[in-house]
Amino acid sequence: MNYHVLWPAEAGQSITGTFVDHGKNLLRSQILRADSRIRLLNFITEAPLDCPVGVIFSHPNAMNWAGTHYQDVGTELTDAFWREGYYADLIPSSEIGSSALRMDENGTIWFGSQRYAAVVLYQPQFERPSMGEFFSKPITNPNNPTTLYRIGDWTRDFNGTLYSGNATLPTRMLSQANIGVCAATVIADLTRRGHVPQTKATVTFPQWGGLGKTSAALPSAGKTRLIDGTVIVVAGEQNMLGDSINQTLQVNGKSISINAEGIVAVRMGSDGNLEALVAGRITSRARRDTSAFNGNYEKLVTSSTTNTPSLTADTESFILNVQVVAVFGQQ
Repeated sequence: MNYHVLWPAEAGQSITGTFVDHGKNLLRSQILRADSRIRLLNFITEAPLDCPVGVIFSHPNAMNWAGTHYQDVGTELTDAFWREGYYADLIPSSEIGSSALRMDENGTIWFGSQRYAAVVLYQPQFERPSMGEFFSKPITNPNNPTTLYRIGDWTRDFNGTLYSGNATLPTRMLSQANIGVCAATVIADLTRRGHVPQTKATVTFPQWGGLGKTSAALPSAGKTRLIDGTVIVVAGEQNMLGDSINQTLQVNGKSISINAEGIVAVRMGSDGNLEALVAGRITSRARRDTSAFNGNYEKLVTSSTTNTPSLTADTESFILNVQVVAVFGQQ
């Protein structure tokens, strides 16, 4: 979150007078404390949201102002996934030329460190032959490969000449009639394969100044997970600083009960032990499975180090002095 001095200023205000005071008042408000709580996440993870679905849209098609899909990058499709709690990344086809978007020998498609359970190729018209080459790479060790879907036909190449693009795509890529059918088919398959939905995107961002499209967005309260296994709980519907969180979380098969405010993030290591935890105003944390903490719990609650608050006390102080968040990771 970036903070700017309020503008425009009223007539007669100068940069050295009331104008600056307005900016200082903004930084004295509760919003800065709320922002500090959110920034706690930076101390334990840099991982993005876990998105099991990737939607690859044809960059040339979306930029062809003379075509029927100008500026159509597939947001209606991704919104359909987000509204059901199956988060989706939106990827331009121009990324196929980069090493970030790749398919491994198992037939699994990755974008960076995100592994996709399903990928939808959206409106591939006017694509280059490299598109077909990417999806048709030989799978030498098939092991739960990414399921592939397609919306729209590929009948012309990048130069607009006739091209049998559909024939260059693998037979395992299933053609879908429209966005609604595709979303329902993909979600049904993900559910069958055991993918658990996250908090649904029930909010709709409006157009900006009457331009562009609306967009699905997450509410101010819910639970989500990151690709590194971090589970995040957010509660901020009633209070800017955060509402009370009193929940028992399931993290990698471990039950963790926590009483905090505003935000909680927990990650367990591959060995089943506590790896990292941050939260706003922790007041208590109970152990449902003591093996999960492997001694870290006792080390935290009995610590008397300066600036290291007890987890059983009101720990608003660590929100303002965020460097002490390090004590919640492995020592």
